[in-house]
Amino acid sequence: MIGLTGLMGIVVNNTIMLLDFANQERAEGKGIIDAAADAVKIRFRPLVTTSFTTVAGLLPLALTDPFWEPLAFTIIFGLVSSTLMVIIAFPAFYAAVETVRNGRRYLQQRIAKVFVS
Repeated sequence: MIGLTGLMGIVVNNTIMLLDFANQERAEGKGIIDAAADAVKIRFRPLVTTSFTTVAGLLPLALTDPFWEPLAFTIIFGLVSSTLMVIIAFPAFYAAVETVRNGRRYLQQRIAKVFVS
């Protein structure tokens, strides 16, 4: 249970890093898909390096201490799988959420025009 809690913090941090970079790209005028793809492309090395160093740091703990072994392996395998998931799924989820958000904003503007005019 403690391993999952620690893992959630790391995964959320990775996602926030990509989300922030994609939002910066959008503020510079890039499209939704380009911003999401650039976020993964440009932040790929820091994302993988952070995950790799965490795994490398936990590996001795997982292999030498039976008491901490479940916690370490939970974080290691969860981190590897979540890093792959974030790299693969983030652009699709970001594009979907931004498209829905833009559609909602457009619909609100159209409704406001109908009732104001």
